[in-house]
Amino acid sequence: MLPKPNPSATILYASPNEMESHLIRFVMAEKNIEREVINLKIDQMPEEILELNPCEILPTLFDRGMVLYDLHVLTEYLDERFPFPPLFWTHDFRQFRAIWVVISTNIRRCALNAGQFCQNSLLAVR
Repeated sequence: MLPKPNPSATILYASPNEMESHLIRFVMAEKNIEREVINLKIDQMPEEILELNPCEILPTLFDRGMVLYDLHVLTEYLDERFPFPPLFWTHDFRQFRAIWVVISTNIRRCALNAGQFCQNSLLAVR
């Protein structure tokens, strides 16, 4: 029987055999997040965990009274709650689009200049 989690604690309920659990452990280690890790077998999850997570999946994160268990939600939550070092690119789509326009314009310019150089080289060979 597991004790009820402390509301101020960060507890990761994970499986030692699942890749998703390893991914969340890696993210938490990379961000230096203090946590308690409780290893469980997916087919032997205690009632206390099933009450927190009705989907019966691991990993499950209990943090500040919240329970998270979707892998994408977990990684985004950890990245927003602990912003350093960032896991994701921090620019929004508009900034990305503006950067892409500058990069693609420079690529086109370089390609045109290279084409012009090749044309001049071919003319010189004749």
